[in-house]
Amino acid sequence: MDTTPTTGGTDAHGGKSTGETQAETLPLADGIFNHAPEGDRKRGHFIAMGCFSHAENALERGRLVRPFVPLVYRKAIQNGAMVCVFSGPYTSRLEAESLSRRAAAATHITEFSLGSY
Repeated sequence: MDTTPTTGGTDAHGGKSTGETQAETLPLADGIFNHAPEGDRKRGHFIAMGCFSHAENALERGRLVRPFVPLVYRKAIQNGAMVCVFSGPYTSRLEAESLSRRAAAATHITEFSLGSY
């Protein structure tokens, strides 16, 4: 089971981080995905990284982008018919935009888009 400590920016729950590694880290789903932000942690900006009708395609997208963004999560939509991959939340649109460009340049995937909660 992989765990990833978080430093700087936002923490694995989507809250502001102090820049120090958290003492406790949550296991990553399938070794890739953070838990989706909920409640008051769900604010700011996110990167939409694609929606897929086959869960294995979402898993592959997560694998591709994971090295380039600090937080990656997935969410089932349309009663589970599709799985979408997101990165965030980020406190500023500029931070989300910068990470989106970084991931796009490294993976050659151009269909990322930005949104806000």
